[in-house]
Amino acid sequence: MLAASFDLIHEGEPYGGGYVIAGVCVGALFIAFMQRALHDCEDVNFASLEGADARKTLLMVGIMTAHSLGEGSGVGVSFSGAKGWAQGQLVTLAIGVHNIPEGMAVATVLAARGVPAWKCAVWAIFTSLPQPLLAVPAFMFVEAFQAMLPFGMGFAAGCMIWIVIAELLPDALKGASAETVATAATVSAGALEGFRM
Repeated sequence: MLAASFDLIHEGEPYGGGYVIAGVCVGALFIAFMQRALHDCEDVNFASLEGADARKTLLMVGIMTAHSLGEGSGVGVSFSGAKGWAQGQLVTLAIGVHNIPEGMAVATVLAARGVPAWKCAVWAIFTSLPQPLLAVPAFMFVEAFQAMLPFGMGFAAGCMIWIVIAELLPDALKGASAETVATAATVSAGALEGFRM
């Protein structure tokens, strides 16, 4: 997910680097605010979970769903322009492939808290639903969406970077050694980068 975040940043840069940076910062601040707001709520229930587990899971699912907004816009916008169909297929494939570890991350967080497998699958799919729902309007109204694309990509990246550093990494380090986590993260980043080439 961390590598995919930087992929989003790179994809948004040609449309406006400053807006991407602003999006990253706003995304991270938004998630930090949401975590604080959820932390103050006592009676949080989500996916048959309660308390701290429900707050953490709701935050994860919310972040993954919100970041899909930028990705859906990116898919729609990518089908426009001179390269059109070829570029759109490539971006759709790249985002589709990186949806796999994102869905696995959501499902893993849920499964670790005892949520049944079918609910894990439903929530993993739910977090990516904004992508196809926004891709068509983004293509139809490409000029409006293209202006928002760098900020949206940055926002999505900021959300994901924050959740990786604040939530997923500490959880991974509880269940595995630092060397194992670092190796898995490095190999994953290398594989994603290789796929981009």
